[in-house]
Amino acid sequence: MERQLGDLPPGFDTEPLDEIVGTGGPLLNQVAKKIARPNRIVFVNTGYTIDVESVQVLPANANRTYLLVQNRSSGSVFMSFGNKSNTYDGSEIVSGGNYEPYVYPFSSVHIIASLASSDVVIIEGYGR
Repeated sequence: MERQLGDLPPGFDTEPLDEIVGTGGPLLNQVAKKIARPNRIVFVNTGYTIDVESVQVLPANANRTYLLVQNRSSGSVFMSFGNKSNTYDGSEIVSGGNYEPYVYPFSSVHIIASLASSDVVIIEGYGR
């Protein structure tokens, strides 16, 4: 099913909205459309523990309008777009660093860590 402008992103936590407007139905759809109206972005924060093998952290998404990747680990992590990442040709994000592009990639995002159990936070935005 293709998403339309105003649809909530996959995995979006609607629990706070459910308490206000109920679960599903036309009212929730109206709230979702108002959240993602022009000049509004819905942000989704997700924490990951990355090991020394490449993992896809985000699938390809043409509706992505913001991306921030934070490395909260003591070692470097390496990121690539559209294919598996590795430590010799992935973009390095050093310990405590972050990656926030000016143009947001629609392709999948893959990350590998130089140390096992490395913490990464990804903030992805949707909307226009």
